Amino acid sequence: MPAKRASLRIASQEISRAQKNAMKALLDFWNITLQSVEPPDIAYLFKLARAFISTKELDKAHQVLDYIVKHFLTSDGDFSRPLPSPNPKKRKHSTDTPDAVKSLNGVYNDYWVYTNGWILLAMIESGWHEKYPVDFQKAYGFMMNYLSEDSKKAFTNRLRTQTDILSIAHMGCLLLAVNTPESQQKAYQLANTLCELFIKHQHPSTFPLRFNAQTLEPINNDNSQLFYQYHARENGQLHFMIAYPAAFLALLSKSLENEGNIEDAKKMLDAAKNYFNLALKAPDVYQSLFSHKLAWAASIHYSITHKQPDANHAIEIMKHFTAEQAKDGTWHKGDPLNQCDQTAEICCWLAKIIEHLRPEPALTADNYASTP
Repeated sequence: MPAKRASLRIASQEISRAQKNAMKALLDFWNITLQSVEPPDIAYLFKLARAFISTKELDKAHQVLDYIVKHFLTSDGDFSRPLPSPNPKKRKHSTDTPDAVKSLNGVYNDYWVYTNGWILLAMIESGWHEKYPVDFQKAYGFMMNYLSEDSKKAFTNRLRTQTDILSIAHMGCLLLAVNTPESQQKAYQLANTLCELFIKHQHPSTFPLRFNAQTLEPINNDNSQLFYQYHARENGQLHFMIAYPAAFLALLSKSLENEGNIEDAKKMLDAAKNYFNLALKAPDVYQSLFSHKLAWAASIHYSITHKQPDANHAIEIMKHFTAEQAKDGTWHKGDPLNQCDQTAEICCWLAKIIEHLRPEPALTADNYASTP
């Protein structure tokens, strides 16, 4: 046991150093943004508030959220604005018809409210939503337009004809954070969909990522295979697609267990493990910058099971991230949009991993009697 606590403590210290270096870079970016005349692409900003929350800098997080609301919140509750263009007449806005553009990062034009979910989570986690309930409810109402009427699916894009496991998990995490009986029930419905999809489509090495929103039959796209099909035995896969359900289902499991619903808690944890174990088959899972959510998921699993292998998965993945961190504290250097976006997200998961891997205190005469 002492060796276990020591290894977790060392890993947490290394992860903490990486997070501090990254936050310095993000603070520099934020200060530059405040001095700029025009706001940047939303891809630079939408994860930044949660990064500041991860280091308990709530004033900074609120400042970022104030800025986003001022510059990006639309009358219908979306977060978008015209993108820079040499010809103002060609600028696109979220209130335009389906060819509207949210970001120069094309992924966020497909997963339309993924950015919105991050902003709403930051509002809840920082308490911003209590200060500005009107703006929060407007934005939350827009997000709920992407939840199906039966609460079993989250729509991927503006056409609302497709659903996918990333969007389902993202919506589920938001509903858990809202933390009302109604939102918890909706999160449970989404989780059941993830459970059913895995049972129906489980395969030793492949799994569909996107589905018809009506029939829940898989959709293929030969031009964008990475976002439609997960090939577990191949390198270069988007491991975060599988990891987000593994994380959400584990978070729901903890919530159900706290409520005394042991049977459903076990069901959700088993489902979380199914998704997680699929990703573990990937040959590059410990050497991929697409594994950040998987390390987060592993740390959640460890917080539930207290089994060393779960902690080891998180630590091994994070070893790669600390090794790949640039001298300026960022990741994806040379790709500006992804550099800020991914560095902010990684900071969030680093903080969560530190929290979940925090070693239990050593036994003493004072606490021995209360130890099961």
